[in-house]
Amino acid sequence: MKDDNFDDYFDESDAPAAVSHPEPKSAAAPAADGSKHVDFTDDIADDEAKAASLGAEDAGGVKKRKPRFLAYAIAVIVIGLGVTCYFRYFNPYVTEARVTGYVTQIERRGMIFKTFEGEMISESALTDTTRIYSRDFNFSVTDQAIVRELQAIQGSGRPVTLEYVRYYATVPWRGSQPIVVTGIVDK
Repeated sequence: MKDDNFDDYFDESDAPAAVSHPEPKSAAAPAADGSKHVDFTDDIADDEAKAASLGAEDAGGVKKRKPRFLAYAIAVIVIGLGVTCYFRYFNPYVTEARVTGYVTQIERRGMIFKTFEGEMISESALTDTTRIYSRDFNFSVTDQAIVRELQAIQGSGRPVTLEYVRYYATVPWRGSQPIVVTGIVDK
């Protein structure tokens, strides 16, 4: 069927048999009553069905990879930040460490988070005469029972051995020092 006024290159009688042409989509045809109204609803429905069946492709055949890549990138960044925060703030890098010395001070500090902070002069700092005294041993205490025992020992002149853990960084509810006392070994 010819739909224009020009001769086709091949008529159906002399078209090569080896070449198969795909079935064209039914072209939008004018209404049977002779009006010039053209109905495109079938074409739109076909395009929507094609887009729905392709999933990640739109009707033009272009894949939508950016939103998926962006979601994966955000997930990797969030997981990386979570792991970093865990190792920085909640996983001690020194555990079961001990220090012996004299407790000089235990006090409760803080504006919002009230925590117990202590100070101790270590025996090694007192007995070493070759080096200049550098600093006291500052620590935080989270257990109330340990605080009561340290307050009883404070100022008595008795040496005490403390067991502690050390974190890379502090969190406000744990104390202002990266060293947190977990127990008293010797009184």
